[in-house]
Amino acid sequence: MFGVVLGAIGWAVVRRVAKNPAGLLRWLVPVPVPVPVLVVVSFVPDLSLLGGGTPGSGPLAVAALMVMHVVVAVVAVAAYRRVLPLPVR
Repeated sequence: MFGVVLGAIGWAVVRRVAKNPAGLLRWLVPVPVPVPVLVVVSFVPDLSLLGGGTPGSGPLAVAALMVMHVVVAVVAVAAYRRVLPLPVR
């Protein structure tokens, strides 16, 4: 939830400040697979679970966490595009 709110704030700032918000967001949130750099960074804690010996942190569980991050990013970006459309400049 925290990441989605921060993403919305970042999206709004880019819309307001960038000279070419569509171009910048296209670079930050590649299409058709919206896996922004921050989602890839969010995989680091997931991957750190692999060697820790924590119960329920096997490869399948870590892969599920990573897939969930991607799914949340896809849904969030779709919502941002609908609620905070990019201005035509």
